[in-house]
Amino acid sequence: MFKWQRNQACPVGTPCMKFSYFYPLLGFTLPTILISYGIAIPQSCLAGINPPTVGLGIFIVAACVTYWLGIHLVLRDLAADSLNPSKIPVLRLRHLIPLFIFIFLAGLIAYGFIIPRSCIAGINEHSFGFGIALFFAAICYIEGVQRTLRKVLGHDHVDAIPVPLTLNHFYPLLIFLVTTVVIGYGAVIPKSCIAGWNELTIGFGLALLGASIAYWQGVRMALRERKPMRKEHNEAS
Repeated sequence: MFKWQRNQACPVGTPCMKFSYFYPLLGFTLPTILISYGIAIPQSCLAGINPPTVGLGIFIVAACVTYWLGIHLVLRDLAADSLNPSKIPVLRLRHLIPLFIFIFLAGLIAYGFIIPRSCIAGINEHSFGFGIALFFAAICYIEGVQRTLRKVLGHDHVDAIPVPLTLNHFYPLLIFLVTTVVIGYGAVIPKSCIAGWNELTIGFGLALLGASIAYWQGVRMALRERKPMRKEHNEAS
């Protein structure tokens, strides 16, 4: 079992949980609870205790458990990697297995059983909002796992600290977004049969959001590998 520590470094060879690893989780759960149970649900047909509101609570608890499992997997691998000092901790596919299982089960139960039998059946702001919550839960999980790895890289692999992101890295993305938004929402969509606020125009916006996140993660991965690659090149020369 992992030991808990607050801000001190973990003892050598002893993996431990730190409260700072759970900051992304708090950033997801607190706004989700306040917005859902404090604003959205009381003003909708879901007000009160019913399967959708109970299911949302179970969803939040399951997201927390999934997050903890992800950190647990990372720390377990870091403990194994500590036996090999030359091995730099990286994000592995098995670290994302709890996230894949959570998204599959949450989406299946919510959109396959609970929502179709409730007053928010169909495409509306509430069913759409659950999808947004699921999306941000995934981002929160990935950020938490990466945060744990960054902490280890900062303490145990100083030479592997990633280069910080700057605004210059996002100029291509800004050009793409501005051009696509102007052409899509300013010229093409208003003159088509999907003009207005509907699932197709919302889906187009989500596609832009997904492309932006993919770009951001790709740049981060490239910068994270930059220093180790440079170090290996210097050693070879």
